[in-house]
Amino acid sequence: MTQLELSDIQGIVLFGYGSLPHARWVHVSFENDESEPGTWLSELRHEVHASARGKRRQEERINVAFTHTGLARLGLAESELASFPRELQQGMSDQLRSHVLGDVDENDPKAWELGGPSNGPIHALVMLYAKNVDAIAALRDRVVGRIAALGGVVVHEDSGELRDPLHEPFGFRDGITQPHVTGSPRPRDPHEDEVPAGEFVLGYRNAYDEFPPSPQGTDGFDIGSNGSYLVYRKLQQDTAGFWQCMLDRARPNGDAKAATKLASSLVGRWPSGAPLVNYPDHDPGPGAEKEAFAFHDADPAGTKCPLGAHIRRANPRDMLAPSANESRRAVGRHRLLRRGRPYGPISKGTPAQRATPDGADRGLVFIALNASFRRQFEFVQQTWLNNPKFAGLYDERDPITASVMDERGQHFSIPSVPVRRRLACLPQFVTLRGGGYFFVPSLRALAWLASRATKRDAARPP
Repeated sequence: MTQLELSDIQGIVLFGYGSLPHARWVHVSFENDESEPGTWLSELRHEVHASARGKRRQEERINVAFTHTGLARLGLAESELASFPRELQQGMSDQLRSHVLGDVDENDPKAWELGGPSNGPIHALVMLYAKNVDAIAALRDRVVGRIAALGGVVVHEDSGELRDPLHEPFGFRDGITQPHVTGSPRPRDPHEDEVPAGEFVLGYRNAYDEFPPSPQGTDGFDIGSNGSYLVYRKLQQDTAGFWQCMLDRARPNGDAKAATKLASSLVGRWPSGAPLVNYPDHDPGPGAEKEAFAFHDADPAGTKCPLGAHIRRANPRDMLAPSANESRRAVGRHRLLRRGRPYGPISKGTPAQRATPDGADRGLVFIALNASFRRQFEFVQQTWLNNPKFAGLYDERDPITASVMDERGQHFSIPSVPVRRRLACLPQFVTLRGGGYFFVPSLRALAWLASRATKRDAARPP
């Protein structure tokens, strides 16, 4: 058993705060020369929640993360900044990173509302969680008020809410299982895979039985120890467009049951969360979403759950070559901890009702934690979700999340006997509105960073 230093790890790394349904994500800049990020962080770090902290302030939680430019603003030396991974140094909106992630056309950083080249610089991300609307508003006002008092600026804010059971905006059950971090105090669901702590927390052995690289201070301080890296992506979902497309392509056209089956084929699960591999012909309803399933033996040709369905791409389980065992081993080296939440009003009703435009802005704030941007998040995005040759296909990308890179639209195949069904010219249903790469320091590292920033503030000419 890995002995995690729980009192030093920020809570967001090991917990999703399911008992605190309301969240606010505040993107902060301390670009003003008169601002005092050192004083701000010196105060805030005492409120940041550690994984081992008990019931204190159970009604609310605060976590914080920094961009590479934010770390520079806190006073890190060039050599210290250079010890962080290249992905963090470049940032998500960098042209190379956009190429790797498939952030093109409508998803191009030039069109983002946060984190893009035309937006203000982001130095820190403050993550707030509370039990109800009034509590999250009060917490937000208190935190933002102190930011403003010390010369900081709120560049952007997003809010999200967990609803039980959790469904994403298209109407499908979400957040069903997560990898279980070895040594985590969180109770393990029997269907969750046990994943070495070093896949998510720096300073521990990963799936390769190696210690992930950790950024270092010039004074010998291990900046990365007990820290993690965070991916933030705001994904706007066209719920009306999605369901109208499903109704248009359903057989027979406009049939609600056929449209639901078609939508489920793209996702790989029924709206209840039940996997198509176990229930290819009907949705059994709530209760089956956590059933164990695999692809290699149960559905090798994809006649139950299409080969290019979203859940196969996001977590291929045992379906990859050369064997089921090798596939499981490989997939275990590319897992993510998801901490995102949906935003905007719930879309309810029949497919026809969901297909009626209401003008509401809704989607998902996708947040993921990993120890390596390149080997985990970017690998999944590039090699599985956006890869047109995934699982023997040749011109298809993830039907739910991928950016449409062809003026003809997206393509999707549904294997069947005797002849497959092929959907052509599908529009893009999810649009990236912004994002960024962040470093989540340990509590010791927060104190170290606060000290650095305070010294820099003090050395500033009057």
